[in-house]
Amino acid sequence: MQSPNNSDDSSHSTETFPTFTSTQTRRISSTQSTSTNHPTTNPTTMSSTRSRQILSSRSTSTQQPKSNPHKDFLTRTEKTCPEHLTESQRNRWFKTAKKAKQNAQLVQQLPAFHWPPSHSNQPIFIHHLTPHSTIQSVLEAIRDVTVYVIDTESDPPTQFQPAALPALIQIEAIHSETSTTVLLIETQFLPFPLSPTHHLIQQLCQHIFSPQHHIVSWGNVLQELSHFKSFTLFDIHQIQQPINLQAYFTDNWNQTHPHLSSCPIQQHRFPITIDSDSDSDVDLICTINTSDFDDFRSKRMNTQTTCTCPDDIRPYKKESEQWALQRAIKLTFNEALNKLHTMNTWACGLDPLLTTTNTSESIATRIAMTSYAINDVSAPTRLLFQLNHEIIRPLRTSSSSPLLASAALQPPVSHLPEPQSTASLLDQAHVSELPSYFVLADSHGRHIEQPINTPHYTITRHFVSGLKWFDPQRPDLNAFSLIQSSHIASYLHSAQAIMLIIGTNSLRFVDAAQAVQHAAHTIKYIHTNHPHLNQKQHIAVVATFPCYNTSNFFPSTHSLLSNIQLYNEELTVLSNQLNFTFIDFHITDIHLNTDRMHLHPNYHYIIPNSIIHYFNRISQHQSTSHTHTRSQSAIQRRNQRRHAKLKLKQHKFSIKRPIDLNWKPIHVKQVLKQHTIKPTRILEVRNHIVTIQFTNAQDRVCVWDVD
Repeated sequence: MQSPNNSDDSSHSTETFPTFTSTQTRRISSTQSTSTNHPTTNPTTMSSTRSRQILSSRSTSTQQPKSNPHKDFLTRTEKTCPEHLTESQRNRWFKTAKKAKQNAQLVQQLPAFHWPPSHSNQPIFIHHLTPHSTIQSVLEAIRDVTVYVIDTESDPPTQFQPAALPALIQIEAIHSETSTTVLLIETQFLPFPLSPTHHLIQQLCQHIFSPQHHIVSWGNVLQELSHFKSFTLFDIHQIQQPINLQAYFTDNWNQTHPHLSSCPIQQHRFPITIDSDSDSDVDLICTINTSDFDDFRSKRMNTQTTCTCPDDIRPYKKESEQWALQRAIKLTFNEALNKLHTMNTWACGLDPLLTTTNTSESIATRIAMTSYAINDVSAPTRLLFQLNHEIIRPLRTSSSSPLLASAALQPPVSHLPEPQSTASLLDQAHVSELPSYFVLADSHGRHIEQPINTPHYTITRHFVSGLKWFDPQRPDLNAFSLIQSSHIASYLHSAQAIMLIIGTNSLRFVDAAQAVQHAAHTIKYIHTNHPHLNQKQHIAVVATFPCYNTSNFFPSTHSLLSNIQLYNEELTVLSNQLNFTFIDFHITDIHLNTDRMHLHPNYHYIIPNSIIHYFNRISQHQSTSHTHTRSQSAIQRRNQRRHAKLKLKQHKFSIKRPIDLNWKPIHVKQVLKQHTIKPTRILEVRNHIVTIQFTNAQDRVCVWDVD
């Protein structure tokens, strides 16, 4: 990459500071505004028209991540190697294939790398749509944290983009040995420079990378972060305590796994000679105080000598070779750190709020990539504690950090199973019973895909244009009447959680207090008649969006917006009283269409993405629960199978006996009871014949003795 300080060749400026990406949102880099002398317009004073033009550039995607980036590598052979490649290109071509095959083999042989879910909150995505309250909550939660583990991901260079594109910064704040907070900063989706959100993110990063904090990475910390300087989130020179865990691990391993005496390297090490003209005591003291004594000796060894130690002692035969994180995890924990997505498209928008693509494959791929990103930063954290590094020793007895209240707003993609191919995820979805969720909405739900299928759950939506909480004149637009209909009641009966997007039409015609009462009446009815939806996360009510479509009841936009604001505030209070969840999709006037009521087509994706965002969290909560709740339909199918098996079994172990006309089944039961025989069932007497059923052959044999 061209050095930023090199001004001799201006043609390389786009390689040094890429200003546009070929991804979901073509973001303008903060460097673009700072690398020129032109003044930057404050986004807070930008007109809504200009804001809409800029934000609309985020709505088109030209490149999606691959579900299995190694697929083509695994099929590489001598026959498929392109003939035009040079010798060095051929070597790299086969080396890439070899690494992909080794990764696939490792994942099959060993259990997946595991960072206990209880050790970390849900990952928190940081980008231009992150609410200010979330960033402020993060700052408050990590205020006393002094150790941070970092990692980064970039899009690999392409024919059209010669330089790697910095896309993601993973940060794990270590509160204690059993409590961490994971942040995922999507740098290609940052807000505009000088905007309030950008300023908050700067505050967050400057706090993390302050001089008094330890910044840990697998490799050189400053080199890892150098590609992200252009975003002006932090001053890299403020990092005063970087820790290269890769070098620390190598030193620790070499000290605890010395070369065997039979190894040529051990035999050919040169002795440390002391200059006779120098003060031997001083020289010895300097040698002992060398920060890396093993490196001091290694410089004097014969570079032509090859290590012959077994791989479990010295997997790297050359002293200059750097340990791969995957191998360190394998030899330390006997677990596989899957590197499937190393070279994937990371500037794709991992957070569901940033993408308009809601296909099963797209969702599964982004979930897998998020899991990969979290594992890649959690692996060094686990090694840090395993090595008992001095910076984390005080944290072994520290108390856990408080949970972030705002973290509940983030998608629960942390602690998911090790990334798998989309095909395998979809196969599992067909094998197991997937949870089902239900969304009842007004016309805002018109553009929600029907149904939404993911590898972990399904979402069914039902929308009614003009739907209100309560309308005595129009039962078809009355949500309270609608939920009592057999059609909607069946959805509520089988759903494990529901979401209600209702309010706009009510608030245009009734005051906020009355609308809140109608909402409370509806929610109480659901709690009473569908008790399986009685937990807080089982019912979610969405905040009403801004609306400028006035009515006779609210003739001015000011009165209408005030009514909506008051309603949302009172609904928040009601959510605590009635134990349901209040959700804000953060829709603003800039997202509205020309009717000033519905969303502009460029922003239709926000609603389905926010819905998936919420149900991801619900799904994760249910998957980590100790008890698995079956849906009502699943319970019915299970009971039917049990009854069929039992009926077949009873038919197999049954006997028929002639009986006196005056005898009834109750008399037969009394006789069998006297002989301590327990029949499963005694059928009605027919044609002077009684049929007695048992569940096993032993009880049936006892009846012969009674005869």
